[in-house]
Amino acid sequence: MQSPSKFISLDSIQIASPCKAAWAAMDGDDKSRFCQSCAKNVYDLSAMTAEEARQLIAAKEGEVCVRLHRRADGKVITSDCPVGVSPLQRSGSWLENLLITAVAAIVGVFGVRVVKSMQEKPMVFMGAMNSITTLVEPIAPPGK
Repeated sequence: MQSPSKFISLDSIQIASPCKAAWAAMDGDDKSRFCQSCAKNVYDLSAMTAEEARQLIAAKEGEVCVRLHRRADGKVITSDCPVGVSPLQRSGSWLENLLITAVAAIVGVFGVRVVKSMQEKPMVFMGAMNSITTLVEPIAPPGK
């Protein structure tokens, strides 16, 4: 027999009364945090696989506080969701983003300087051009 968690549709979850407390202000880790205002644990479904989220809801018999994100099509985003999770994972910390931005700015500035220095001094690929008459004696027109 299949486990009861197989029958739970994450996409049909509705939050009856959303909590106003900020996730960042709660104590805990990526998967669960404790809300001081509600005095309950809050679970982030986007940090769990779909199966972990289903098992949690089945174990708590639906009486659980969750934080969830939905894709544009209404599907709940989980850590194993093929579309929609990457922006969450890519966001990184503000320090990582700052470091990446600083490196990109430095590379950009030096790139502009190199291009400008190349434009200021024309590169000579051959010697100075001489007039054709200095290289070859003029030829008299053919006689009639």
